[in-house]
Amino acid sequence: MAITNSMENFEMIVNDDFIKKADALIPELIKTEVTPKQIVTIEPDGDNYKAVFKSDIEELKNIEMGRDDRVVLDFGNHNVGYVKFRIASAGSPPDAPAYIRIKFGEIPVEIVENSGEYNGDIGKGWIQEEFLHIDILPYDCVNKQE
Repeated sequence: MAITNSMENFEMIVNDDFIKKADALIPELIKTEVTPKQIVTIEPDGDNYKAVFKSDIEELKNIEMGRDDRVVLDFGNHNVGYVKFRIASAGSPPDAPAYIRIKFGEIPVEIVENSGEYNGDIGKGWIQEEFLHIDILPYDCVNKQE
């Protein structure tokens, strides 16, 4: 099969046998839903930080948050994947979009560090941080990338 693009005189020949072999070797991904184990606070611990138990995860559904409030969830392990959550308004209808910052870290210090001041060796794109402006509540965040 010949593939061409916008480069003049460009032609690439694809070996169909290699393509079939590669397709046959695609592994089936193992998917596991992981939920937070507890609600914690991040506290100084000498020159470092530690996660300290605050409350059982069942209390999460009862937490009402406003400006500058935060909640730290401990998943109990290192995980890779996508996050999903649901938020709703409390009390009277909201008069402004919900502004949410989601940050993931492998160790507690990564949660409390100011990501904007990071000047390390790896790219800032590796910092797992997201800022959301949500106009309509309730809101279901379900990442469709699977």
